[in-house]
Amino acid sequence: MFRLTMMMYLVATATSCSASENNGQKNLEPIYGIEFTQSSIKLLISSNGCTTAGSFEIRQNHATISVVRIKGDFCRRRSFVTWLDLPFAAEPGPLSVKNKFLSHSSLEK
Repeated sequence: MFRLTMMMYLVATATSCSASENNGQKNLEPIYGIEFTQSSIKLLISSNGCTTAGSFEIRQNHATISVVRIKGDFCRRRSFVTWLDLPFAAEPGPLSVKNKFLSHSSLEK
């Protein structure tokens, strides 16, 4: 009985740890390029063929934004980079981006 209780505790702990990790930086999408306009953000991101603008969410905390992937790309095509426009109305002033920036050459490995 003790073993079963301990195993259930370990599984619950591991599950809660992975859930909190997903709410952190695990789903931040690597960005290959970014452009800001008055009403949107244009992102150069990696896709396997099924990524759309609806696959992402932009989260803003004061002057910091994060681009979070909310839907996976489960197509089986070779990865490529593509531009996507996401609606975003930024307040005037400097913004920092929390996501990691990568070069195109990192996809070719």
